[in-house]
Amino acid sequence: MVQAKGTIDEESRSVKVPAEDDKASEVVKKVKTSSDYFNTLAKDAKEPKLIQAIIDEDIKAVDGSRVRLRLLDDIEINESVVKRGTYLYATVSGFSSGRVKGTIGSILVNDELVKVSLSLYDTDGMEGLYVPNSQFRETSKDVASGAMSGSMSMNTGTYGNSLAQWGMQAVNNAYQKTSNAISKAIKKNKVKLKYGTFVYLVNGRETNNSR
Repeated sequence: MVQAKGTIDEESRSVKVPAEDDKASEVVKKVKTSSDYFNTLAKDAKEPKLIQAIIDEDIKAVDGSRVRLRLLDDIEINESVVKRGTYLYATVSGFSSGRVKGTIGSILVNDELVKVSLSLYDTDGMEGLYVPNSQFRETSKDVASGAMSGSMSMNTGTYGNSLAQWGMQAVNNAYQKTSNAISKAIKKNKVKLKYGTFVYLVNGRETNNSR
């Protein structure tokens, strides 16, 4: 069984990051034992396989933001158990079609960095957390209009200035306008994620299926 994980070198006492070409380990919901069923599900009841978690903070997220999650289920990774209540950390990986996508690339298990490939799914069964489209705006038009405004300034130089001065000022104006537009556009790609939002953690296709 291949295990993609970072280990602690007894000589250097340092944690090694999993290699990029290592296969991500599969994460599964822990199967309940007989003692776990006291006052819960009947032994013969079909147990859900989906791994549940909640967002454990209020955060205004942008692309690349770290989002703290809290497990609602015990999970198993390479025969090691990660208990419910453990914090996991996802990274916002993009915005599309009214959804915020997030992924988990590694989990710290017993002083080992274990490489995983988990995606966040909403309770509607689709990848990413649903956010109303009204909270997202097209940014390409803003960038284009900013660039156009900067370009138009090239035609408004003072006739008495030298060609070099006029050209430099026009370039500076265009750069400033475009930079402002891009900065404004980036800020628009922000969404507020609320504490207590339920999510499902689903393995990617590239995981090492050891079961």
